[in-house]
Amino acid sequence: ETSEEYRKRRMEADLVCRRKKRALDRKEIEELEEAANLPNSRKFYRRTKDIKKGFQPRAVFCKDKEGNFLGSQEQILDRWAQYFRDLLNASDYLQMEEQETLSLPDRENEERI
Repeated sequence: ETSEEYRKRRMEADLVCRRKKRALDRKEIEELEEAANLPNSRKFYRRTKDIKKGFQPRAVFCKDKEGNFLGSQEQILDRWAQYFRDLLNASDYLQMEEQETLSLPDRENEERI
């Protein structure tokens, strides 16, 4: 009984997937037809190329401060957090730098004395 129920559910799921795939194909064809009628044919050829190639998974890498590649999702997220932390705290760094330049003695005035 459970195997029969599984088979029915699987058939329903396959049917839904086929319908969605057909709808996506129709939408892509409509987009191509619209792009073909536009004066700028670049969009048409780019879209044709994308459809012809199909899905191309992209490798997502990130570099750390030393330039080494980070591969794991956790390392990449940590690096982005570090990057934005540094970016948002840059104003603190600039304020410290300004204070240092203000506290340095003016060498031009010292030489004249």
